[in-house]
Amino acid sequence: MEASAKISGLLRNDPKSIYVIAEAGLNHGGSRERALALVRAAKWAGADAVKFQTFRMERVADSHPVRTLAGQGLKLQVEFRNPDLSYDALRDVLREAQRLEIEILAAPHDEASADLFDKLGVRAFKIESGGIRRRPWMKHIGRKGKPVLISTEMNSSDDIRTAIDWVRMENNDQSILLHGVSAYPAAGEELNLKAIHQLRKRFGMPVGFTDNTMGGLAALTAVSLGAQLIERHLTTDNSGSTEAQAVSMEPRRFKAHIEELRRIGVILRAREPQLASARAQLAVAAKGN
Repeated sequence: MEASAKISGLLRNDPKSIYVIAEAGLNHGGSRERALALVRAAKWAGADAVKFQTFRMERVADSHPVRTLAGQGLKLQVEFRNPDLSYDALRDVLREAQRLEIEILAAPHDEASADLFDKLGVRAFKIESGGIRRRPWMKHIGRKGKPVLISTEMNSSDDIRTAIDWVRMENNDQSILLHGVSAYPAAGEELNLKAIHQLRKRFGMPVGFTDNTMGGLAALTAVSLGAQLIERHLTTDNSGSTEAQAVSMEPRRFKAHIEELRRIGVILRAREPQLASARAQLAVAAKGN
């Protein structure tokens, strides 16, 4: 199995690097055992990281009734009611990830949960699209000194630039942009994957893709268009009825998908050195004739 990449490597903007995040999200249902199973499944499948989130949906919904998770307003309050992992469970998850040498990323929704994840030692933070226009929040995350994944959907170029600048104000130049669509599942005509190239060109930093589609084609296309990071929901139990479960891959399918993504990365590697080598071999052969 290919060694796991480090998210810090993306900040070198190496176009050959493909970083895969297994989105655990709330698929653990608040269970320590399920959370640990997700970490182990992600490692087995070949992912570079597992991402968790923690919050109290009632608090998020009350504070931001229009901009809750996935842009679905209060609908998710019923679907995801208090599925947080306990502090002890999160600590165990981080320890297991460290043992397995897979990174843990976090998507907190308030300062308290961000501080908790930071204390536990997560490698990076993801900011959902509804949060990037909140200056105090962006600066709070920026002060952690860790990579910040910025979701760009439903935000203008000015919003994105401002969010990047707020993070940089805290001496943190480790932003990575994430293109995606909030719908579950997302339809192909909604994806606008050419935006990946536009984001790379405009902001000059690594760009990833959050894949909420039903299959693997969108992520493969995203990588071919320059995405260096793919985020995809992982589950160890597809019997659930949540929207996230509907777009989640089980470990075997996730493993095959990651292998496809790695193969795309190999196919897209710079051709010029290979072409120069072939020409050199032809020149040597010609001289020998």
